[in-house]
Amino acid sequence: MESQTAVVQYLRSLADKELAEVFYEVLRCRTTSDTAEGKGHFVLADVVQEGETWSLEVVALADPAEYAKGWLAGAPVCQSGVCSDCGTKVRSWAKHMICPVCGSKAYGT
Repeated sequence: MESQTAVVQYLRSLADKELAEVFYEVLRCRTTSDTAEGKGHFVLADVVQEGETWSLEVVALADPAEYAKGWLAGAPVCQSGVCSDCGTKVRSWAKHMICPVCGSKAYGT
């Protein structure tokens, strides 16, 4: 339990971008499908309530092909878009991102 407390404390110290990167790195090889032919994986999402309406956008990593130098740790999650392949709403710190649902390239504005 002590080690879990230390992990939680460390994760809380991370900026949003860093937390997203750690989340996807940790879960990269994990599958959530309960059938052999199925595919499933976890994604990180941002949920916002405006008035009575809730909206959900998945948090996407920056497209490494577009950003050779990477990003600062504290870069804000400020770009929104829609994956052109699967239609999922995505958010990222980068305009060029990879959809965490289907793995396609997406673009934010």
